[in-house]
Amino acid sequence: EQLDVGAERERLVPKPGDPAWVRLQGPNQWPQALPDLRPAILRWQREATDLAIRLVRAFSASLGQDESVFEPIYAEKPNQLVKIIRYPGRDATESEQGVGAHKDSSFVTILLQHEQSGLQVEGSQAGIDGGWIDAPPLRGSFIINVGELLEMASNGYLRATVHRVTTPP
Repeated sequence: EQLDVGAERERLVPKPGDPAWVRLQGPNQWPQALPDLRPAILRWQREATDLAIRLVRAFSASLGQDESVFEPIYAEKPNQLVKIIRYPGRDATESEQGVGAHKDSSFVTILLQHEQSGLQVEGSQAGIDGGWIDAPPLRGSFIINVGELLEMASNGYLRATVHRVTTPP
């Protein structure tokens, strides 16, 4: 079960010749039955975006670049996506499959996984041949994944994190 929340923006009205993505920009659809969800998620989104920008600036500096080198990409309209995911559990699904192996397309992903296990990172990225490494939850901490955009921007120096999720018990 998953809820995706994009950047909360004004709706763009497509004009003839506009790219198809124009119809996707606008306000999110919020469930009326959960009035506290919108302000909580939008606050989380703002704070996670601030942290992501701080991380991207730090990565830029560590690569010997000006901290603001990527600012034209995120300054005016950062591409934000918040995902709230609930895995029903192995008893319900009769499977360990949560989300298959993949890389995120972003600069960085900030993951709050402080209670539930299931995240695994591909072992070869840590110098371990084959297999997967568990990323156990640690209360009060975040997991930061490098995304494909940052991998491309660093010419492969920073590698996007290959990860997957197994369904919890």
